[in-house]
Amino acid sequence: MQHPPTLALFLPTVVLASVSNEPRLGFFLKSASIPSNLSIPSSAARVLEGTAHFRVIPGFFPQGMGFHFDGLATVLKLEFFDGSMELSLKKFESEAGMSYEKCNFFGTGTGPTSARTNICFQNPGVNILPIQSQLWLTTDTNAWGRINPASLDAIPAKVKTINQILNAHPACDHVSKECFVQHPCTAQPMGSSVCFSELKTSPNGIDLEIDTFASGRMNASAILQHSHSPCVTPNYVVSKLDRFELRNPFNQNSGLLRFVSQGMSNSWFIASRPGSNHHASRVTYSKEAFVNNHFMNCFENDQGKVVVDLIATTDLYLDTYFLHSLKKPAPWTQIFAPPLRCIVDPFEGDVECEELLPQDPNLYLDYPTFNPLWKMRPDSEFVYAIAAEGSSQWFDRIIKIDSKTQRIVDDYQAEGTYFTEPSFIPGSKAKYEEDDGYLLSISFSKITNSSFVTILHASSFEILEELPLPGLIPFHAHGVSCIHELGCFANP
Repeated sequence: MQHPPTLALFLPTVVLASVSNEPRLGFFLKSASIPSNLSIPSSAARVLEGTAHFRVIPGFFPQGMGFHFDGLATVLKLEFFDGSMELSLKKFESEAGMSYEKCNFFGTGTGPTSARTNICFQNPGVNILPIQSQLWLTTDTNAWGRINPASLDAIPAKVKTINQILNAHPACDHVSKECFVQHPCTAQPMGSSVCFSELKTSPNGIDLEIDTFASGRMNASAILQHSHSPCVTPNYVVSKLDRFELRNPFNQNSGLLRFVSQGMSNSWFIASRPGSNHHASRVTYSKEAFVNNHFMNCFENDQGKVVVDLIATTDLYLDTYFLHSLKKPAPWTQIFAPPLRCIVDPFEGDVECEELLPQDPNLYLDYPTFNPLWKMRPDSEFVYAIAAEGSSQWFDRIIKIDSKTQRIVDDYQAEGTYFTEPSFIPGSKAKYEEDDGYLLSISFSKITNSSFVTILHASSFEILEELPLPGLIPFHAHGVSCIHELGCFANP
């Protein structure tokens, strides 16, 4: 998450020394090293014909940048057709991306980089949002960026809002084409009011704007209240309300995280969707306090309550991506809490949580995905994620979770290999058979110090194809797929 300009103007300048030490794995803090255009023969193109898969990555690291997810936003596109995988790579054409050396850059863990007055905040390198035939790069601020899906060129456009905070993962309904965001109701960096809004295309057809439909108030003010990953059901929108808290600035960090850390919050916000016959809008609280990293598939149960499965982290999670942390073993127990299943009652306001995977307390997971054609369905059964055990250097397996039995039912590992998000690409029968599809992950081999594309059958977890790449793709967060006749699916 980038630092809002309303606060950055008052912070002292910090210039980082050049990064000289190496992280524990070679896909951290290393710039992408593959050609910008590449064609690779692919047998998987036969079943993925017409699929375009997009990833946003922290693709380039200027000298002195020591926080991984401050890497300059770059778009990777994989297209499958005519027996090939066509790869395109392009840095997002923001001011920071094109002229970093002229910027006073202030990111999550970088800067301010100089005393220059040319302040650069736009670096949308977290997620990708397809909305109304547009493709946007997102982050937890309003400094999003729009691209042309064909050329990957930046399109001059913005989200028209007074709010500094938005969500990297807007909650989208693929059928109705609605997308919702949660944000503070005012432009102030501190406050207690919270709002839900619908994202809409501006009349000019270029920008986005927000239309607020619900509001509430927390029992205390929060610094930079945000909700990284809200979710949607047929009748409701739900957010875990997170925040930042001041920390002692005498630490090893730079950027925003020198001055604040995420707070362990127990606040939630649920509201009825526009047009719903249900009428709810309330801030409520769970017994458990944590940071929500990602929601999974949310749905309404037979009692009308909202079931939310989620990845819970701690207030130290973001510190993981500093060089001084990446040189050490992964501190799993310090950054992850057990994944949770929370039941949110929109009528009474109760929130009850339990461990999602009680049989696997020593497994750490993140970046969950599912069949997007089964989004919001109470009969949905499967979730996919990357995972690791306590001795792992990073996420070294892809897992399949049966959300009905709350057990892991399949697992894929390969020696010396580390994975990114396993994006679900629906197969021809995916509307009727939930696990008919393919999992695509951009993987990294510690043995060869290079990247490759791993494609698994979601049903059997057998390899469909592995496609070596002539270089490196840095670790990154999210991707979206656009499929002929089905359109593009939001993440999650």
